[in-house]
Amino acid sequence: MTDTIVTLRFKPEQVARLDELKAKTESDDYADVFKNALRVYEWLIRETDEGKTFYTRDGDGKIKIIKLWE
Repeated sequence: MTDTIVTLRFKPEQVARLDELKAKTESDDYADVFKNALRVYEWLIRETDEGKTFYTRDGDGKIKIIKLWE
């Protein structure tokens, strides 16, 4: 199997977000950021398809349901 090259176009503010994610995750390059993001996205979709619900809890203990997509 050979790798496929995908070209994407981003606005400067989107590249800044990618740079921040790259730094926070200590990724070597943008490809690693996208591979990890894809893995998380697939997991979220799988869990949602199984009927699971996601929540957050703030510092005061308040729980909020997260709607990932409508």
